[in-house]
Amino acid sequence: MNVALWAAVINYNKNNISDYTGLAYKRPFYTLAVIFTLLSMIGFPPTSGFLAKLFVMSAVTRLGIIYLVFILIMLLLTVVAFFAYLKLINMMFKKIPNPIIEQERPVFSKITLYFCSGITILLCFYSSKIIELCELISYSL
Repeated sequence: MNVALWAAVINYNKNNISDYTGLAYKRPFYTLAVIFTLLSMIGFPPTSGFLAKLFVMSAVTRLGIIYLVFILIMLLLTVVAFFAYLKLINMMFKKIPNPIIEQERPVFSKITLYFCSGITILLCFYSSKIIELCELISYSL
């Protein structure tokens, strides 16, 4: 998720959040990949971020009631991240009167963005196989 988000920032090469205004109308596939990555970072299903948060929360709850504070902090930070990322997504879909045509960016950062955002979705659907592989590796050690 982080690699995909960094590839998106490098590919678009803008410094301010206001520079992303109207991006969905200029580069729709790029915007879709960024939205999937942001939703994964928030922890929405069906992304790998959802499974990661689910597994971390279930592991912490098994430790006991004393660690409930960590779960509450995690939930609070998830809500804060939701509103921060929602602001960025909202900026991408705002219409601007005179869109500026931009030059093409390097292909490698585009490939990295699309590949990593696709993996965040696919990992959720094939998570049982990955968990079985991790169990096999950990039990063989």
